[in-house]
Amino acid sequence: MSNNENHVNQWLKLFNSQETVEQSKVEQLNKRLCYILNIQQRHPTLIVGHTKLKKNGQVTKPTGANIPQLLIKMPDYLTMADFAILAVINTGMHSNLPIELEDLPNGGQFLETLVSTQRCFFDTVSNKPLEMGDELEAQLIWVMDEYGNQVLKSAANDLILFVLDKPMYIDIVNSKIGKVKTIVEPRTLSNLLQAPPLAPNVIAKVHKELSNVGQGLLPKIITDIKVQHLQPTMLLRAAGVHGIDFLGLKVRHDNCLAYIHVYFVYDDTEVDATNPQQSFYRNKDGVLNEIHRNLANEKELLAQLQWATGLLPFAKVHAKYYCFTHSHNMQLMQSYTIFNLLKPNFKNIEQDWHKCIEKIRAEKWNILFDDSFPYQMAHKVDEWFANIEQDTNDWFSVNLGIQVNGRKLDLLPVLQQMLKDKFIFEDLEDMENMGLDVTFPDGEVVTLEAARLKMLLTFVRELFDRHGDGKLKVSKADAASLAEFSAATQALGLRWMGDNRLQKIGAALKNFQGLQHAKVPKAFTATLRPYQQEGVNWLQFLREYSLGGILADDMGLGKTVQTLAHLAIEKAAGRLEAKPCIVIAPTSVIPNWTLEAKRFAPHLNVTVLRAGMQRKSLLEDLQNADIVLSTYALVLRDKDDLLKHGFHTIILDEAQFIKNSKAKVTQAINQLNADNRLCLTGTPLENHLGELWSLFNFLMPGFLGTEQMFNKVYRNPIEKLQDTAMRQSLMRRIMPFMVRRTKDKVATELPNKTEIIKMCELDEQQADLYETIRVSMHERVAKEIANKGLARSHIVLLDALLKLRQVCCHPQLLKIDAAKNIKVSAKFEQLMAMVPAMIEEGRKIVLFSQFTSMLALIEEAFKKENISYVKIIGSTVDRLSPITAFQAGEVPIILISLKAGGTGINLTAADTVIHFDPWWNPAVEQQATDRVYRIGQDKPVFVYKMLAANTVEEKILLMQQKKAALAASIFNEDAQLGSGLKIEDINSLFEPLGKVAM
Repeated sequence: MSNNENHVNQWLKLFNSQETVEQSKVEQLNKRLCYILNIQQRHPTLIVGHTKLKKNGQVTKPTGANIPQLLIKMPDYLTMADFAILAVINTGMHSNLPIELEDLPNGGQFLETLVSTQRCFFDTVSNKPLEMGDELEAQLIWVMDEYGNQVLKSAANDLILFVLDKPMYIDIVNSKIGKVKTIVEPRTLSNLLQAPPLAPNVIAKVHKELSNVGQGLLPKIITDIKVQHLQPTMLLRAAGVHGIDFLGLKVRHDNCLAYIHVYFVYDDTEVDATNPQQSFYRNKDGVLNEIHRNLANEKELLAQLQWATGLLPFAKVHAKYYCFTHSHNMQLMQSYTIFNLLKPNFKNIEQDWHKCIEKIRAEKWNILFDDSFPYQMAHKVDEWFANIEQDTNDWFSVNLGIQVNGRKLDLLPVLQQMLKDKFIFEDLEDMENMGLDVTFPDGEVVTLEAARLKMLLTFVRELFDRHGDGKLKVSKADAASLAEFSAATQALGLRWMGDNRLQKIGAALKNFQGLQHAKVPKAFTATLRPYQQEGVNWLQFLREYSLGGILADDMGLGKTVQTLAHLAIEKAAGRLEAKPCIVIAPTSVIPNWTLEAKRFAPHLNVTVLRAGMQRKSLLEDLQNADIVLSTYALVLRDKDDLLKHGFHTIILDEAQFIKNSKAKVTQAINQLNADNRLCLTGTPLENHLGELWSLFNFLMPGFLGTEQMFNKVYRNPIEKLQDTAMRQSLMRRIMPFMVRRTKDKVATELPNKTEIIKMCELDEQQADLYETIRVSMHERVAKEIANKGLARSHIVLLDALLKLRQVCCHPQLLKIDAAKNIKVSAKFEQLMAMVPAMIEEGRKIVLFSQFTSMLALIEEAFKKENISYVKIIGSTVDRLSPITAFQAGEVPIILISLKAGGTGINLTAADTVIHFDPWWNPAVEQQATDRVYRIGQDKPVFVYKMLAANTVEEKILLMQQKKAALAASIFNEDAQLGSGLKIEDINSLFEPLGKVAM
């Protein structure tokens, strides 16, 4: 190699070296110190650890930090606050032992420094970092603990009180820390908070010595004590102590001596065999129990242990032979171990321990193994199994277990305990194909494979204790999750037994497109598109298995049509004869249901519940209806009457109305009786996951557990900790019961243009104004026609109709005193509900109105809602700029008036057209729509026509459908009104509300 090449290679290494340094800096930036605060019996301790910042903002499980080395090396990630903290707590030790904060000067100020780093946590880094809170006044009470001791605590359960140089608290719920103030003198408060747990036999002495403190702050003297005499059982704990030198010989290569320590269990309380106390106290549900030990029975059990196992008391061997440890371990001195003195090389000591443990297990004595025990005593699993048993019609219990040496062991208690470790999944991930030794409640130690264990824990975490009874239960709604879990675990060798119906239902739910084809009856007149037929198949499947679901298709994809097809099938099958279906929807949507039912399912008998006295008689006669239409507002008023009826199906349209589980309307609807339940909504989740829980609590109560359990298992981890695994887990659970198709996904099945009629009902004030104008205008038009004839009454007729149409749009468009104080418009409110949802779906909207004053009102509302827009009206000089901005995607909506933008512009960036007020000449309306639907358009176009129900707008629509030529002649200024219009046609336009000319 030439010298030049050597120089080049050396030069290139500089870049590689620099890259390595940069990478090291990046890794160091992600590394940081954390401070873990803990409090045991009001003694605060601190552990310093290292964590790394993940991409999702979470931190990893902390590892120990060597404080002296940190102060010497001074890595870049240490801040000035870190240096100040480490300098105070540096003990010169290399291990990361808990630091007693009581030993530090100015402890309160030191804690504030810790909190200021925003890396100080209480108990674990999975909690929120601690923040400084306000000084709180704490009310103190004495509480009896499980051992019968009285402990001074804050009356607020979420506060932990402790003392440094001043009284302080930790609010564990809100992760806050601060100072405590009470009416007690500070020194007295500090002294009280430092009180140890007070046993019942010292309470009298405390009262005598602290008589000057005040009776309100002294512990309660308990006189009612229940004395118990119980029989003990024996519990053995196997452990090991390192650093043993026995007779000058190493016991093992690591100098570890194995031993067993004995405990006696009275009821559920463990007592160390070396404890000299002959009785002890326990608090049982507020009753103080004094339990007396049976010393004779304990002595008998110890004799049985030595006789059955050959274990020798350590103290006896210690007295005869020279044996020492690196420290005097009193527990070891009072324990039992194996000394094979005939074989001083100890070659068979491990085999002897195996025999000893087998004898202990044969006697069915409980034995637990500490991590320090030096020998492997774990069993291997012979078989993993799961068993499903039916509890009720809808619920099944699942038992998870293993078989070891012919014995079956229940896995659920073990899995439940593991889930308390917030880092268990992270630890199992690191173990890969390794095994984990697990001790079962009966003392059996078994090696469990990490991969299987992780999968089982995932399943149990999703389903465990959703009902608060500690059992693993699944419903038919869990079938899809169970099928997925069953398939995955069978691949790992887990054997499934028992009822297999759930797996079959689950397989069907997972294969949505493979559901049985539902045949729609001929009486249903609409032609379903393929994706709509799939939706009907799904609705029929849900009904067959009594499951609830959310049909969450995009606006305009035909949720109403699919539902009507489903109900038409139910009608044909005779399932609506005994019970009707009830549809609950916003008031503005009811007219659309009425129109769609008449159009596509005219054979269905529809009863509409409206505000007014006549509703009472309708409520008494619901059994004659196929479909009952009501509103969310009316359900609250009619709850008692509706509870008298049973319904085949409850359908909630715009189901987000029950997103608040605490709302009265939600609670009322949840009480209604129905065999099946269905939600229709394009926005099943708007703000938080609690809304989703509320919908599923209506659909299938218990499916997502109680609200408290849902928040614990799903909402808090997902929303607060950004837990991706739990988010995916939740989506897996709910997706079989929520069908959502966007227009992009089903674009191949859509026509080039879909027209949708959006009906709304006028509210009371708006309807009264409409009725007033209708009556006066009808009289004026009638007089004009009587005096001049129909052909010469054109102007008066158009003026009358204009005023009625303005009322339908917004009363503020009318320049009359009667309209000035009416600020509400049903159609305007419907628009303001539609547009934000459409924008969130990514739609590009062109909104047409012939009234520039209406566009001005819409503009004002858009500004309040921070909705970006551009507009073109007659006074717009520069038309190119708003068009260019809209076409370039700078704004999601463009407002256009009829005369300004009805012709001559290209808006192919849009996929949605809204006609706020109908343009009565269909040709003119079509021209406006064609600004979007024209050559160059590559997206399906949705055209929304907004109409006020039971008004001149709906009447003209019906006339357009039945008498298109006649309708055109009414509003075409160049046409001759007398050419086809008759007096009865004019009269029908001015008929009262609720009467529609056909």
